[in-house]
Amino acid sequence: GEIVTEQRRNLRELISFHTLLMLKPFDPSTYDPKELRQPKVAVQQVLYFQTGGPEALLQLTMAFHSWMPNDTYMLYHDFSHLTPWLETYPELEEVSQMADTDELVSGDIFIIPEIDCPAHLVARGVHVYRWMLGALSFEANQKSKEAGCKDLSHNFWLSQNLGLNVEKDFVLRPYISPNKKPSHLPSNEKRENLILVNGDDNPTVPHIKSV
Repeated sequence: GEIVTEQRRNLRELISFHTLLMLKPFDPSTYDPKELRQPKVAVQQVLYFQTGGPEALLQLTMAFHSWMPNDTYMLYHDFSHLTPWLETYPELEEVSQMADTDELVSGDIFIIPEIDCPAHLVARGVHVYRWMLGALSFEANQKSKEAGCKDLSHNFWLSQNLGLNVEKDFVLRPYISPNKKPSHLPSNEKRENLILVNGDDNPTVPHIKSV
């Protein structure tokens, strides 16, 4: 659908992420059918909140599903909470559902929001990635790293602060809610030349309002 197309365009780096995770050089001398199994990708959902973070997780799930429809899963404990989202994203009915992490095995990929790292899954051989949709303390991020989780980020500031060092290809940005998209054709008639600087990124840079 249109939103999946938009998500694929806005998350261009996700292709690099997918390639890095999925593709391995094929060596006939060490051929093992188990090694060629396509990993499952499960994305943890937070369906009971209809806010930006849960919506981002749903859109990320749909982006993966558009490339890997048979191996992409939404993970959640109560899918009755999915119903309100279906009005905006009817395509979600096509995504496979997973109720428990017991179905994840070594080599599978599990993407979670910024919550505690599930060390038992890392020990099982599951590749666990936290998608940083918000800021956590330096200590919390270090604890997650020590537990074996890797990090993704939804912006460049989070990728390089609070103890994180996320490579550019693992910055997945941005998402956009369908109801925020313009319903009319853009016009340049009233466009102004503006430069906006986020003072939180670099407090030494003065705020430039217009040029």
